[in-house]
Amino acid sequence: MSLTPSAVSAPTRLRLPDLLHTTDRFADDVLRGRFTRLLPPGGFPADSRWFARLHSDDELDVWLINWKPGPPPLTAMSYYTVTADQRLRRTRTELTDASAGG
Repeated sequence: MSLTPSAVSAPTRLRLPDLLHTTDRFADDVLRGRFTRLLPPGGFPADSRWFARLHSDDELDVWLINWKPGPPPLTAMSYYTVTADQRLRRTRTELTDASAGG
């Protein structure tokens, strides 16, 4: 997969519109069944989180994440890292007055 990065002063060269486009494209691929092989048999678990990496390259990782019922409020922002065995590990959680949308 080829992404066209734009040079900006940020942790990634990708601009917000690039990231939004990528998210939309992968969401569409999920809905069209391109990643059905990665989905859990029998559907998403109701009592735990589930996740699968859809894409990884030098610029970004794209994950499909299913949150369990009763997720943290939008005022809790969690940060994750990818472990050596390709699992997500929460590194920290911060409380903020801002909603996730800005």
